[in-house]
Amino acid sequence: MHAADQIDVELDDGMTVMVKQKPRDIPATRMGVGACLWEGELLLAAYLAAQPRHRYIGQRAVELGSGPGLAGLMLAMLGAQVVITDKDVVLPLIQENIELNGLPSTPGTSKHCGGSAMAEELEWGREGYMGRVAALASTPVDLVLAADVTYVDQDGQSPSTEHFVQTCKGLCGPQTVCLVSFELRSSQVKEVFLRESGREFSRVERLSKSALPKCYQVEHIELYKLQAVEAPSSQQLLELGERVRAEVPVLHQLVHGHDLVYLDNAATSQKPRAVLDAMNAYYEEYNSNVHRGVHSLSARATDAYEAARHKVAAFVNAATDREIVFTRNASEAINLVAYTWGLNNLKAGDEIILSVAEHHSNLVPWQLVAERTGAVLKHIGLTAQQELDVEQLKSMVNSRTKLISLPHVSNTLGCVLDVPAVVAAARSVGAKVLLDACQSVPHMPVDVQTLGADWIVASSHKMMGPTGIGFLWGRYDLLESMPPWMGGGEMIQDVFLDHSTYAAPPMRFEAGTPAIAEAIGLGAACDYLSSIGMDTVHAYEDDIGTYLYNQLAAVPKVTIYGPPPTAPRGRAALAAFNVEGLHATDVSTLLDNAGVAVRSGHHCTQPLHRFLGVPASARASCSVYTTRADVDAFIAALKDTIAFFEEVGSM
Repeated sequence: MHAADQIDVELDDGMTVMVKQKPRDIPATRMGVGACLWEGELLLAAYLAAQPRHRYIGQRAVELGSGPGLAGLMLAMLGAQVVITDKDVVLPLIQENIELNGLPSTPGTSKHCGGSAMAEELEWGREGYMGRVAALASTPVDLVLAADVTYVDQDGQSPSTEHFVQTCKGLCGPQTVCLVSFELRSSQVKEVFLRESGREFSRVERLSKSALPKCYQVEHIELYKLQAVEAPSSQQLLELGERVRAEVPVLHQLVHGHDLVYLDNAATSQKPRAVLDAMNAYYEEYNSNVHRGVHSLSARATDAYEAARHKVAAFVNAATDREIVFTRNASEAINLVAYTWGLNNLKAGDEIILSVAEHHSNLVPWQLVAERTGAVLKHIGLTAQQELDVEQLKSMVNSRTKLISLPHVSNTLGCVLDVPAVVAAARSVGAKVLLDACQSVPHMPVDVQTLGADWIVASSHKMMGPTGIGFLWGRYDLLESMPPWMGGGEMIQDVFLDHSTYAAPPMRFEAGTPAIAEAIGLGAACDYLSSIGMDTVHAYEDDIGTYLYNQLAAVPKVTIYGPPPTAPRGRAALAAFNVEGLHATDVSTLLDNAGVAVRSGHHCTQPLHRFLGVPASARASCSVYTTRADVDAFIAALKDTIAFFEEVGSM
């Protein structure tokens, strides 16, 4: 890249960014190479280009140590307001590239979705540099970009790396995302970067390059995402449940003359007003089909539908929106994988490892696939603490193991899977990993790029969104390799009388008119949960879940299934339980008479209940709107229920 004075970089949609570089005219202090385009900058630009254009419209971004400024220029052409920074000697080159691409310095006056760019001096480590950082951060920054800005100085060290990380932190608010891309020139520099980033940021994540073109999937360049998420105060956590509860209409009603206490959230969650309003707005203001018309209503509906896909992708930190496939629910998402990847990759004698705790939706599809392919199903059991036995799994994997499909969080036991250990075991034999994330995505931060699985599935209705829609996330290279499983409109590329060619993912798997309003509602649910912050949601539910467990455990004759909250990975905010001498349905019926809604039955985990030696259980499960008052009302009603049966002699 050092040879040409000007390089034209084409985006996937035909947009071209023109970049001039001056490696000889602007020499670096130690490296001997000046303002030129490095591979890390190209990879960062490719990552930005892989996102849908609307993602960055109106966002404010700062690029650090930009050199020619490719990533910042590209972001501005995608609609962001970008400040491109470097040493003062590089600013004329940056300004030349800004003008070369026709970008104004004022937002909203550009043909490029209102994007703008301006060049400003910033050199970290220089005296007074944090004052300049504070000035840049005086207006909230959505995105910080940095590529190849940490180099080896004398003796293999990089003292500038510490100043660089401090600069990133100074620019970041609680919602800011910092993307850092660099070539692995020195293990010492990487160690310093990770150490300092770990000190300054609450999240340091290495991003996958699997969704990028093959030429960018190189081992010697790494891409990181840094975020400084603020922990909520104890007072904020205390108030959160009541605040969210006030925004959920269905919770404000009487049931049998009692205030509703809704503790059936593992079955389905209630919906905030924001989700209901988003769906109503679609039907009342721009109801139209998507991807099929050029008129204004269709364009608006299409934008809203694809914006929802983007919101889901961002919610689980997918590398690209193209990794999100909308389905009817998580059951359909698992069936999609089973009938595309499964039927095309499994053969007689291959092994699929599941558990005794599977929801039927992650069991029956694989039974059907095994019947058709001759594959063999294996099942891991539980530990003494009633967690999934990962040590048993490690002993079961072998060269015949092709898939491990397990719940991230059990809907009955509440146990949290040791995902890193499962992924490591799978990778040791080349097996794939699918996670049923229905009980984790609504309740804790889930980052698909750090989990290491190949697919995850989730349902909208469990995450404060509408029924009728869920999603599959899959690594894009895997999705590309999977054939269609339903035919119809929209999933095609070209149709002839005797054959058809098919669209790329995700459209390949979304035949026919989709659930448009439901997708928009799911997007609104992602917005709503994100506005609270999934770290905050998890902290709140960890507290309310522990309170539920402890209060329930103190009730005589009650058995709770699953590990205690003190387990290494904790437990979810749910409790499946039985009362000695009583059937779960009888308990749940009397609780309903007191206005308390809990689940009774086998919770779509019949094999697990057989394993536990019980026909059924009752289950109380929390959400972010569950309060301690709800738990107290449940416990009081449960004690009254037990007292009633004792009085009539039914125990």
